Amino acid sequence: MSSIYDYIADVFEAPETAMLQYNRIAEGINSLALLPMRCQQIVLKHKKEMTVRQLMVDNYSVIYTAVNETVTVLRVLYSSSDITSRLKKLVKCGYCGCVFTSAIAFLHSENLQH
Repeated sequence: MSSIYDYIADVFEAPETAMLQYNRIAEGINSLALLPMRCQQIVLKHKKEMTVRQLMVDNYSVIYTAVNETVTVLRVLYSSSDITSRLKKLVKCGYCGCVFTSAIAFLHSENLQH
């Protein structure tokens, strides 16, 4: 989310607007504490099938997983970008089911004692 703030603050020279957008996204994420399953499901069929959810906040998509009472935010993407291709970079751990970007997944699996 810091890159979203930086982009709006630097490119548009609007730090106040950047902070307002950052706060709206953060509030949206915090709202997932209640009824996290309310948002649209997206089924990704890449290496392994995985289901993520999409919370829309203004022009941004918060991509997350919800398992039991745990919500994990995977990405916050500008909605007009090609979300499907950007989500293909997510990887599901074969041992515990955690979802990460491909670069972090390797480190995660190396550090787990499965």
